[in-house]
Amino acid sequence: MTWLHSVATGLITAIFGAIAMLFLADRWSEWYRDGSYSGKNDIYVSLIAFLGFAAAFLIGLSCSRYVVTEDDAHFTRGLGSAFVCLAGLMIRLTASSYLLADKTPKVDGRTLDLDVEIRTPPVTPLLEQTGLTPEVSIQKNPHSVSSSLLLSREAAQRTNGTYLLVFKIPLESSSSTRIFNVYWFGNLGLFYRLSLPAQPSRDDFEWTDWLTPSEVVRHGDWDADGVDTVSTALPGCLPRGSDTPLSGPQQVRDLSCRRFGLMRYRWKMHPGLHPDRPRRSNLDG
Repeated sequence: MTWLHSVATGLITAIFGAIAMLFLADRWSEWYRDGSYSGKNDIYVSLIAFLGFAAAFLIGLSCSRYVVTEDDAHFTRGLGSAFVCLAGLMIRLTASSYLLADKTPKVDGRTLDLDVEIRTPPVTPLLEQTGLTPEVSIQKNPHSVSSSLLLSREAAQRTNGTYLLVFKIPLESSSSTRIFNVYWFGNLGLFYRLSLPAQPSRDDFEWTDWLTPSEVVRHGDWDADGVDTVSTALPGCLPRGSDTPLSGPQQVRDLSCRRFGLMRYRWKMHPGLHPDRPRRSNLDG
């Protein structure tokens, strides 16, 4: 077998390697749900394809040169050995990626929704003026969002002077570090750590007690000098840039926001995958 045959073997193997890595890249975008693993990102796709092409070329070239040392060395045998090595490597890489993947939790073969209630304190003119357009999401780490939902004022129920938001968000991550985020008015973030098992059971389909945020992040108008944070890590409610100077008792701020962001949640079966199966009343709570 000549070096020209070896290079041809490497190029043929490289083409199949690039195709295989493109398929695996698409699987990664689904299994890991990372913003950098986006199957629609041209840079990401090009990089994965190039790495697959380069690695497969080296595999093909190495295998073809290895069989040269044997008595019955020829092009077909070199190409076959390269394909066997490439297939074995791809099977191991795919299997390990799947085992380490953040798979969507299921019960009885059905996916799950997270039922959520968010309750505000008594609503004041200040809150009405600022607006109520929260965005909620579930994260498994600070850089990865598995589910997100933008709510509108129309989605909130006005009850006894407070707002009550009731909604569902799909649970697509089985990570043990899931965090539920609520962004109020775009610059105020409330973070709740979800005490949820990676693989839930029917015993988890119950409402929790009302929760307070484990962390608060303020930006923009909320990140102002003198905007206090109470013992429950909840912010005051006067945005920076107000035309009304604060002094004396006014520094107390808008006390109705002192206990802002109470929340509770529960699991709920997602009925979409088995529409013919009767729903059980104990799951609808």
